[in-house]
Amino acid sequence: MSPINGWDTANLKQKKQWQRDLAHLLHNLKDTKAVVLCGYLNWYVEGIFSHIFNSAPEDIDLSDSEKLKMESSPVLHNSGHTGFPGCRPADREGYKWILLAGRLVDSFRRLHPYKGKDKNPNNKKYTSLVYLGDKTRCAVRTNLTLVSNYFMKNVSQCEIIGNTNDLVSARNR
Repeated sequence: MSPINGWDTANLKQKKQWQRDLAHLLHNLKDTKAVVLCGYLNWYVEGIFSHIFNSAPEDIDLSDSEKLKMESSPVLHNSGHTGFPGCRPADREGYKWILLAGRLVDSFRRLHPYKGKDKNPNNKKYTSLVYLGDKTRCAVRTNLTLVSNYFMKNVSQCEIIGNTNDLVSARNR
């Protein structure tokens, strides 16, 4: 399981090491196993891994990307860590290492591509809410399903069920 995101440098260093280790493992598996990597489960069975990604791959995966990118905390140790954990450049860099090392693709984004100023509501799906210091709620897509690029031809559907209002309702219960 990946280290949990946090504001401080120690958490970020630990997560980056974990991402490098996972990238190394995926690099070794890429030619021998079809890999499916998905968020928030945490198990391994015959080439199927799960873990907490805690990374929103693109700005479309954030309901308010500007606000989340500018968020900061008093425990930050350098300005390079500005941004809500999961949407900082360092988080996204590790995510890209994992994709490249395992020749993986984001199955949801592959089946629901974003085309610039696309107004398609299916493209704006989120999997959880985050609360910022001012109690603003922002929705994010950090639960991901990554699959081996060559295995993607076997994936016909990848959906996020519900909408942001469902997340707000569930969180307020």
